[in-house]
Amino acid sequence: MIRGTTPILEFELPISASSLVDGYVVLAQHNTVLVEKRLTDCDKEDKILYVRLDQEDTLKLDDRYRTEIQIRAKTIEGEIIASDIYTVETGRILKDGVI
Repeated sequence: MIRGTTPILEFELPISASSLVDGYVVLAQHNTVLVEKRLTDCDKEDKILYVRLDQEDTLKLDDRYRTEIQIRAKTIEGEIIASDIYTVETGRILKDGVI
């Protein structure tokens, strides 16, 4: 993921995305959550969850560190689930700020 861009993160779930009723996707660095997206802000299709980040979101990330990503959610049945923590490189940009 590169700072200052607008990526769409795509997650393949082990269950139907429509069975998720609440939750969030978080991006963190150094054990600090920097970006939180509620599931209501995400798109769902079959077993895929799509999370769109804007420039402001990715500009919060520090390109000197890797970014951790995790999903936590509640299903219709009341089960609370969490994904593994995924770690991605954080790419730098030459000029900071929103375009």
